[in-house]
Amino acid sequence: MRKRWWLLGLLVVILGLGWLGYDHIYLESDNHATQMIDTQLNTAVKSSHHTDLLKLAKDTKTEQFIRKIPKNAQFSETSGFQGGSKHDGLYVTAIDHHTIDLDVEQTGRTTWRVTKISVRS
Repeated sequence: MRKRWWLLGLLVVILGLGWLGYDHIYLESDNHATQMIDTQLNTAVKSSHHTDLLKLAKDTKTEQFIRKIPKNAQFSETSGFQGGSKHDGLYVTAIDHHTIDLDVEQTGRTTWRVTKISVRS
């Protein structure tokens, strides 16, 4: 009986450490943020007329570029955090052989939202 309680306690400790590792290492890492950003942008590309992306365009040059993005194109190679503050930052990504600057803001402890898109010259 004692051995069973000891094993149960050990299991609880292992599960707790696993959750803390996932919560503090992955969810607050750049990997999680870049995956979230890529998912948001790729979902917007697949929508009709790219209306969600057009709302985020920083200038007319970016708007023209967004209108020409094919629906099967995907954002990729999103960089890690490039600068900013604890609650907003700059990331860089690529789509259709063009480099794109992304302004993002933190909307929750582990969630990020793209606020502006700008195509580089």
